[in-house]
Amino acid sequence: MYKVFFNNNIVFLTDESVFSQLPVNTLAIKYDHDFSLELLISKAANENRHINYLVIANNKENLFDEFKSYFKCIEASGGIIYNKKNEILGIYRREKWDLPKGKVDKNETFEDAAVRECREETGLISLVIEKKIGETFHTYFQDKPILKRTHWYKMKLINDEPVIPQTEEDITEIKWFNNVSLDEFKSNTFASIAEIIEHFS
Repeated sequence: MYKVFFNNNIVFLTDESVFSQLPVNTLAIKYDHDFSLELLISKAANENRHINYLVIANNKENLFDEFKSYFKCIEASGGIIYNKKNEILGIYRREKWDLPKGKVDKNETFEDAAVRECREETGLISLVIEKKIGETFHTYFQDKPILKRTHWYKMKLINDEPVIPQTEEDITEIKWFNNVSLDEFKSNTFASIAEIIEHFS
């Protein structure tokens, strides 16, 4: 199953017939030749209500290929960084808590991009990737519809270092969150970021 975030709403793309743990307010739709995927994308992008869409097709890979054809697709990488106190690093950007991430450069591996972006956005150098956590898909509009897939990695900060927010990327604050204060982060972040944090936890 593919899961794509449109702000705080979700479009699920699948060929499964049995589902569990779907969020409330999810509308199931059977994909056929009379169904307009482009119209669904427009509705999901402009929906003011909190509503999710579950699109069921015979082949989810073909369905996802058609879905992607309506977007410019971008690959990105980022990290969940933790320190010796087992705290997680958050960056504050455009009035939301976020995780460091960014676009993958040409001929760059996802792992190298994750480390580079995390170093650039936080000023931290001694970062070591421990494992890949997962991937998220989210959409936004910048002249044209964008579908961004972000590859997420668990990273450990080896040395004690000061953080340096990358202000040219609109990062105004960097903060370490423990298990108690992490609720502050999750209460003011994007749905896709909250999900990868939950997956990590």
